[in-house]
Amino acid sequence: MRRFLKILGALLLGIIVILGILWNVSLQQLQNLTVQHTDTPTLFIPGDDSNWTSFGPMADRFENYSLAKERMIVHVADNGHLDIKQLGPLTDNPLILVYFDDSTHAKKEAPQLKKILTYLHDKHNISAVNLVSHSSGGDVCFNYLTDQPLKNVHVAKWITIADNFPDSVTNGKTLPKGLKILNIAGNISWAHGDLVVSTDEAKQLKAFAEKQGIFYQDHIFNGTIFTAYHSMLHQNAKVDRWIAQFLFN
Repeated sequence: MRRFLKILGALLLGIIVILGILWNVSLQQLQNLTVQHTDTPTLFIPGDDSNWTSFGPMADRFENYSLAKERMIVHVADNGHLDIKQLGPLTDNPLILVYFDDSTHAKKEAPQLKKILTYLHDKHNISAVNLVSHSSGGDVCFNYLTDQPLKNVHVAKWITIADNFPDSVTNGKTLPKGLKILNIAGNISWAHGDLVVSTDEAKQLKAFAEKQGIFYQDHIFNGTIFTAYHSMLHQNAKVDRWIAQFLFN
């Protein structure tokens, strides 16, 4: 038994070391990446049952590589009350992490997102923002963008990761003019998607956006279950690079 445990321990240690090496290699995606720095905030909108692990690590990686600064954390209570933690001035590609206590009802969260943007306009004179969403967070952004968005806060860019937008959702909807969209999806070869959303489903947004003359591009990340799975796409340095280049250049 002791011999077995030693062998098992050695194997686990070897796996951890290999994964660590692969992760460090992947982070080279962010090394020597040059971006423009502006004062336009980027709000991160996570999906169902979200917490810090959704976009917090990505924000940390952006900060560690001097691509942006995490400047604000917004917690939204069930009743819509905003608990705002200011970490610094909204400058230098400011990042804002948003957490919804009730994160499973996109139609409820969309007006709450509007409340956050109203606060940013009224308190910080913000007139333009970017949005980055994952999974059902994309539904939150879509519902906001197609249901009377604020006229005095322009959403310049929207990056949606691992979401599907079926015709039943997009039918009769319109997106704001001037919006630029990057749609990112994962593909595990044998699954034809990220095990939650298929690549065909993810790409349904393309025809909808292009029909309205909205700037649109997409990236499909082809990988393994450890890199291209639904919940791993925002823990992926190559995806980080795509996002940083689209947002900040």
